[in-house]
Amino acid sequence: MSIVCQQLRWEPTRRAFDSWLSVLPTGGHHVCHHHSPNLLSGVAYLDAITAESGRLILRDPRPGRSMFNNIQLGPVDVPVEAEVGSILIFPAWLEHSVEINNHGERRRSIAFNLGSQAR
Repeated sequence: MSIVCQQLRWEPTRRAFDSWLSVLPTGGHHVCHHHSPNLLSGVAYLDAITAESGRLILRDPRPGRSMFNNIQLGPVDVPVEAEVGSILIFPAWLEHSVEINNHGERRRSIAFNLGSQAR
């Protein structure tokens, strides 16, 4: 996270970091949500993620996004497949969900947030 903050040229006066283990059993999923008021959110994958095990879906944040579903342009939401050990960091305000785990085994990842308190 320090590297990401450096690349964003963001040095908060106080950092708040929280994390949790996410274990989705077969049939488990996460509904669409965001992690405001944090600055950044992310996930570290402990298992390989495929369409069968429940991909993270990043929602297109543009107003009117639903106008573009199911036409030639294709889907506007972005499904993320990941290898073991991959880390994905995204803006905390970005809505996202996790598809249903149909793999037959638990889906494990570590989710986290980085926020700050302004001066």
